[in-house]
Amino acid sequence: MPVGVLWINQDPTETTDELTKRIHEEVPSAEVQRAEGEVALFILAIPEAKASEGAALMMKAQQSWRWRIALRTPQRFPAVLRSLCLQRKQSNPEEFILRQMAQDAVNILWEGQEGHQYAMTIGNAGRQHRGACSWWAQGPRCLEQIQEWKQWVQ
Repeated sequence: MPVGVLWINQDPTETTDELTKRIHEEVPSAEVQRAEGEVALFILAIPEAKASEGAALMMKAQQSWRWRIALRTPQRFPAVLRSLCLQRKQSNPEEFILRQMAQDAVNILWEGQEGHQYAMTIGNAGRQHRGACSWWAQGPRCLEQIQEWKQWVQ
């Protein structure tokens, strides 16, 4: 049973909403992502023998990518971290607690990214299928973004 549908078309069509409705009628739990215009895909083959090793490396790539994104706006990261310290009443946290709160701040900033909730968004785990994992980007710089993610992952 499908868990989702990635639908890419150059121009909107009259049948787009109809087909989306039919998909949800047939499989109510299906995740439907629609993209119109420029889209780039990256598919990474992962041999079955290396699946667990690949998953660990992918988690590391995700976390470091999210840190990278969070630090692109250097003024926001300390503000979010400070807010977490105040919320949790931590005026002088120990190193372990500070590390955890820093990771929480990174996750909060990640959740502010467009499309963060979709598995196939760059920086997420990707969609697993038949010994491969795939990601997508959309918009004017999508090819550049997907190539950057590809280099990051590899």
